[in-house]
Amino acid sequence: MGDINFGIGYSDAKEIAKDAAMEVFEKNFELLAQDAHELARIRAEELTNVFLEAVQEKSLPVLAAMRDPGVQSSLLTAQSGYAKTGDPDLGDVLVELLVDRIHLNDRRNTAQLALKKSLEVAENLSKELFALLSFNMMVKEVSFGELSSVEEVADSLARAIHPFASDLTAVHPSDLDYLAGLGCLIHAAGTLPPGQSMGMNYPGLFSRGFTEKELMHADHLISSPLVRLINSNEGRYQIDAGTKMGLQALIDTHEAQDLADAALHALTTTRLQDHEIEEMLISSSPELEEPIRRGKELGLAGYLNTAIGTAIGHANARRTIPGFSLDFSNMLS
Repeated sequence: MGDINFGIGYSDAKEIAKDAAMEVFEKNFELLAQDAHELARIRAEELTNVFLEAVQEKSLPVLAAMRDPGVQSSLLTAQSGYAKTGDPDLGDVLVELLVDRIHLNDRRNTAQLALKKSLEVAENLSKELFALLSFNMMVKEVSFGELSSVEEVADSLARAIHPFASDLTAVHPSDLDYLAGLGCLIHAAGTLPPGQSMGMNYPGLFSRGFTEKELMHADHLISSPLVRLINSNEGRYQIDAGTKMGLQALIDTHEAQDLADAALHALTTTRLQDHEIEEMLISSSPELEEPIRRGKELGLAGYLNTAIGTAIGHANARRTIPGFSLDFSNMLS
């Protein structure tokens, strides 16, 4: 633990860090009227306590972090945002962003810069807009690993978006433009609906398959262990892998490198239509019907999270979903 090197216990280190953080805050908010200043101070101290507890829980070097001007500036931004409203949802998101900011303190990269900016932007968002960014991130940026069935994909997606789905009812199409203006969303040239996203992640599970006549070099694939028969009447086959990674493992297992290009072509070009995939997902998990419908009403398929939007959506997901531990910086790679 980094702070043991200073010869003091963690509780003492936390108190020193808290005193330093509150001193910076007091100097920046001293011009407020007395009642407003006292309320702001109480809220700032509340946020600081929660933040330092989170830092301690993750065994991060609190004193070293608080000596860094960049971290002090980020903490002041968070204190300021929370002090203005006292919104508990905002406070939780700000704490998660600050923890990520400390994790990346020694790296001045896109992830760190996005976290810095997201701390400034977050105070302008409501709980419903946090949920929208998390929902968009889960649908378009998160893969659920190697799954073996449509049912598993539908269940994983339903569990991932469940904490945010109900809040979409309070979001309006104009909110997407508002988020774009704040730098959280970007209007894409095309669209990325849930069906397309899941189909891209799991092309082998959402495939119509192919016959010998429909695909060039199909005869070589059909005689290989890389495919399985799915309809004997039609002579229709399917790559026996759900994902590109799964296909590569299959190729390696059977030492079939000579068929790699043909197999990848068969995997990625036989994908079902987006609406067909969504119908399969809803059939497997009916609770997906309402959020998918609401996303279409909002036109959400035409918007992508920016790095700032993903930072906020990720922080909101981490505070909302138990066990959600996907590293933010990896999402930008």
